[in-house]
Amino acid sequence: MRGKVRFFLLLLASLLLSGSVLCSGEEKKSVGKRENLALHCSVFSYTGRNPEYAVDGKRQGTFFESRWSEKNFLEIDLGEVRKADGVRIFFWHGDLRYYQFYVLSSVDGKKWEMLYDERKNSVRSREEGFGKDFPAKEMRFVRVFVLFNSVNASCHIREVEIYGKK
Repeated sequence: MRGKVRFFLLLLASLLLSGSVLCSGEEKKSVGKRENLALHCSVFSYTGRNPEYAVDGKRQGTFFESRWSEKNFLEIDLGEVRKADGVRIFFWHGDLRYYQFYVLSSVDGKKWEMLYDERKNSVRSREEGFGKDFPAKEMRFVRVFVLFNSVNASCHIREVEIYGKK
């Protein structure tokens, strides 16, 4: 229950500060003919510290941190239903660690669909992150679940990018 209250408080703060639930009016980071729809969007974490770092546009340096668990997730609210066609996640890297994770999307926050499944991943975390393109689909919410880190019990997400057309 506490997590839901926090989420709605963050959503309310977003409305009051920006006048809408849409992501900030800052220029979106473009990747080819696509833009990062998640940049500076509202973000929520059931547990953990600094979830806003996962959508701050910095692939190096800052990161969201929590304990990995099947119950913990990072949720990004794109502000409105958008068409997206790709996702890329940047984890902490620099040693031999690897992360196992998956990504879900939803239009309404109730019914969730698998976007990206790396629950059996054993590829070492790397600077270019892990990404997947898919046929364009509508979504408003994106959840990232980190289930395992081969070095310790923490999850370190530097950036989550959700791609869509300009």
